Amino acid sequence: MNAIRDQIKTFCQSLGFGPVGFIKPSKYKTYPHYKNWIDAGYHGEMHYLASERSLNFRESPLALMPDCKTIIVLAFRYPGDTLADKNDQSVIPLIASYARGVDYHIFLPAHMQQIVAYIQESFKHEINALCFTDSAPILEKELGVQAGLGWIGKNSCLINPKIGSYFFVSEILLDVDLFSSDGESESQISDHCGNCRRCIDVCPTHCILDDRTLDASNCIAYLTIENKGSIPDEVRTLVGNHLFGCDLCQQVCPWNNMNNERIEDLPGNRLFFEHLNTAINEPITENKVFNHYFKDTALFRSKRHGFYRNLAVTMGNLPLSTNLSVLKSLIKDPSLLVRQHAMWALNNFPENEISTLLRNILKDEMDDNIRGEIELILKTKETQK
Repeated sequence: MNAIRDQIKTFCQSLGFGPVGFIKPSKYKTYPHYKNWIDAGYHGEMHYLASERSLNFRESPLALMPDCKTIIVLAFRYPGDTLADKNDQSVIPLIASYARGVDYHIFLPAHMQQIVAYIQESFKHEINALCFTDSAPILEKELGVQAGLGWIGKNSCLINPKIGSYFFVSEILLDVDLFSSDGESESQISDHCGNCRRCIDVCPTHCILDDRTLDASNCIAYLTIENKGSIPDEVRTLVGNHLFGCDLCQQVCPWNNMNNERIEDLPGNRLFFEHLNTAINEPITENKVFNHYFKDTALFRSKRHGFYRNLAVTMGNLPLSTNLSVLKSLIKDPSLLVRQHAMWALNNFPENEISTLLRNILKDEMDDNIRGEIELILKTKETQK
């Protein structure tokens, strides 16, 4: 069976996948840790992670596919930034590297179906397969460790010593046994984080704890993507210039700076940035227009109001006069959530730039809470003169 697995690996790599590993399904060893993480509330408002169904499936991949005999675990690389790159572009709102193009949930499943079709050619009977990429209740990182793709770092990312951590993890569950004996297994990679704590120290919200626990509820990626409501006042300044997601804990990781190999941009990268620049400089007020621009990208997850909520915060954290024209639009946005965050952003600008603007807004604003915020800001600016 080694020959078949080698052939499959070669085919996977022809489709753009990097490291590929094969494992037999078994109960997850890290499930107790995951359950404790849920019980501690570190998942925030992502309630779907804590459902009984979700927890049951995360005990074993066999809960998803009882007749599973082989799991193929695949890594698909995407280009990431170093911290120096990020600083060079500090005035541009930052998008997490994985989101700069077509959503991987859209293009990777098609690749995996090609792999299943390729495997099918080796069998006379029909095979059954389930394909996932961050789309099912699976402990993907543990499967990645078992398959020899890497180790789970202190930042909770799966890290490979040759390619770092900028890669998507996908799985193909098969009902055929690609192993010739019980003793066959992939060589696992030992933990190489050592005493390094760069990811822990760089995190603005301190969501990476010393025991390798990630408090997702306080992570910038969570706050700007999964969080559907207001970004708490006390962490808005910590969000900095991050418009969607955050790569800081990967940017400082030394394993992401081991080589300068050129990685292909994600599909649709150029069109994505064209639409992004338009959306930033000319705020979109209609949901259907925003959806048309971003329906095939990860930004669709934040929805229009989440995107402009985040944009308002980034502009408040970088109060440049050039941002005022955008905030003037956002302060009149149809979404109360966007208007509230735009108001917070304007409060960070000098008095002489916004007082007249706020008085004019006060004439038309109907929401009592925002009216109260405007009046408080004006009063505060007056006392600061």
